[in-house]
Order: sequence, then structure tokens, then C-alpha cells
Amino acid sequence: MSSALDTKLRRLRLGCMASSSEAQNAESLKHKHSYLEFLQALVDGELESRENKGLHKRIKSARFPNAKTLEDFSFDFQPKLDVKLIRTLAGCDFVERKQYVILVGQPGTGKTHLSIALGIKARQPGFDVCFTTVQELAARTARAGDLVAALLNPRPEQSAPHAPWTRSSTAKVSPMCPGKSVTYVPGCTT
Repeated sequence: MSSALDTKLRRLRLGCMASSSEAQNAESLKHKHSYLEFLQALVDGELESRENKGLHKRIKSARFPNAKTLEDFSFDFQPKLDVKLIRTLAGCDFVERKQYVILVGQPGTGKTHLSIALGIKARQPGFDVCFTTVQELAARTARAGDLVAALLNPRPEQSAPHAPWTRSSTAKVSPMCPGKSVTYVPGCTT
């Protein structure tokens, strides 16, 4: 292919087409594809490339510490785990219903693996996901509670020693999931 075509494809932001046009042309000539079949193969490759890039960007924006999948999870490792429930959650209906899922259990039981895997499943169709740990969530909640309490009481110098903006009172200021359904996943414990 000419460098002019390559340049034009790149100007049109069709980088995958530009990169694969020579190889696809050779393949199409070898198999005697029509012009439309050749073009269809180029467009299919471009679409697949964009979908993969989009998924990788969505997964990166979710801030997962690493990539985990349900296919990689050893359900034999946790025999008490309700596999049917996990497979149902992987369908992401809970996201559409605006419900929460909380995985509870001892360290090393697969909670992080499952939460990342479910998050990746939710990212594939484009749902917004943000991975966090209980420690990070508690810290954010405490900071938000401090801010709300400070706004409610703008003169801390006139307050008692246990003022409402202290961390000990943030649970009163910011309840965790008001009015939301929570799916508890038992079996992640030893």
C-alpha cells in the first residue's frame, strides 16, 4: 500500500486499518475476496481494535489493582461459596437495579478477586465502576463527614471538645447506603 493511503487513514484516525491494510490486502488477494469483503475485513479489524482499547481504558479508569476474572477464580477453593449467586451477579443485573454487593469474609478467601472480576464484568458493557477497599472507603467517608460537619458548624473554636467534625462522629453524618438494596454474599468466610 502507498504511504499516502496510510497517512490518510491515520489522519482519519483509522490507525488499525492503516497498520493492517497491507496484510489484509495480501490475504484478500490470496483468497480472491471482493473489494467489499476486503473493506469489510478492514472495518471489522478497526472496530475490534477500538472496542478492545475502550474496554482497556474503562478497566484502567476503574482503578483495579490488577486484572482478575471469574474464569480464573477457583470455586473449589471456597466450597461454601454460592457459585450460582456469583454467576447471577456476573450478569450485572444488580447494577441496573442500583443495588450494592458486599463481599464479607476472612483475609485470603477471594473477596478481592471476586470483586475485581465482577467489576470487570460490569465494565465490559460500559457500566461505571470504581474499585475501592474498605479502608479507602472508610477514609473517604470520614473526610466527607468532616467536611459536612465543618459546614454545619462553621465556628469550631466555640464548640465542645468532642465537636461534630471529629472522626468519631462521622458515622452520624454520613450513613453508608441510605435507601439502597444490598446483596450480602455469604460463603466468603472460612
